[in-house]
Formats: sequence, C-alpha cells, structure tokens
Amino acid sequence: MNPSVAGGNHAATYAASQRWLDGHANRSSGGSGSTSRSKPGWCWYATAMRDTFSLVPPYLRNDGNTDEVFGPPWFSEYGFQQTRGFRALKVWMSLKYHGLSGYAEAITRDIALAEYLARLVDASADLGRLATGLNIVCFRYAPPSSHGDAARLDALNKMLLETLQRREQAFLSSTTLDGMFVLRACIINPRTQPGDLECLVALVRELGAQLAGGGV
Repeated sequence: MNPSVAGGNHAATYAASQRWLDGHANRSSGGSGSTSRSKPGWCWYATAMRDTFSLVPPYLRNDGNTDEVFGPPWFSEYGFQQTRGFRALKVWMSLKYHGLSGYAEAITRDIALAEYLARLVDASADLGRLATGLNIVCFRYAPPSSHGDAARLDALNKMLLETLQRREQAFLSSTTLDGMFVLRACIINPRTQPGDLECLVALVRELGAQLAGGGV
C-alpha cells in the first residue's frame, strides 16, 4: 500500500497536478484502497497483497468482479486489519458538503501556494530548494559561507527547525533528501495566505542568520 499525500486521490480531479500524476501512473496493475484511518491511497500490487493477507477460503473468494454473486473483495484481504470502523463516513460527508469541485478548488489553491513558496525560496540567496511536488516544498537554510560544509548545514537546519517550533510562530516538519537534512513545508490549511508564506521565509532567514552567527 503506497499512501498518497493528503488528498492525493482527489488530485486527479484538477488539471494542475495531472502532469505529476501522469509521471507516477506507469506501475503494475493494481487497485485503489484505503490506508490508515480514512486517508486514500493507491495499491500498485493488489493481487500480491491479496494473496499474502487474505484469509478468505477458496469457496468464498471471488476474482474481484463486482457483478459476481459474492460481490467485490473484502478490504480485510489487503492487510493485517480484519475489522474496520465506518471511516469512510467522514470522507463521504465532506464530499457531500464540498463536492468534487470544492475539493478541486481547495487542492488547486494549495498547489498554487506551494509554487509561490518555492518562488520565494528561489529568490532568497541564503535558502536552497531541494524538491517541490503538489503541495509540498522541501528547502533549507544554506548561506553561501556554509556551502561545502554538509555536517554544519545539517546541524544548523536541525537547530533552526527546533527553534522555529519552540517559538510557535510557524510549523515545519523535516525529512532527508540525498543524505541532507531539509525543512519540509506541507500546505493543507485552508486559512493559509500568501502573506503567511512570506512571513515564514523571513522568519527562517532571520533565525538561520542568528544561529549561524552564534557559531552553530
């Protein structure tokens, strides 16, 4: 089970992410399913997972066609979990309230904000962007004076992230790309505005300069 980013399955409903989805569509045949809680996800190797986890006896198991007497496969055949609560209810209710167009508008907006953040990072001489995809931007504080010192840049960005979170002015997570510690921004809050991203970049640059000047 390969969980998508939040709202990943809904990304197919708008054109802004279609190129990204097309680039990830060349996989072995499989089916879609649910991951933890109610998050959507894609399963590239549905048959292999069903063969591995299914406890359904041969006289009840079907080949997955919905027009059979026994109906579609059971979700319990694709993982360890044998019982499931009505987790899809929250997704169904949200779709009933917002509609597909509402989801498309919200996700398109998140992607546009991520692209704006990427431009802000690119325009800052002391920041370096490592990756951008859908609503996620990965970057780090990298002043020219520290180029070539990988260990110091990693330590500096770890301290920057810890300081940023303790101040509770903004929230970023982190990840590792090509062996480098980087800051990770994932935009999903519907209240996020372009001005918030401008403040975020300014704050990261300010904290980074303070920490670098302090000998980190």
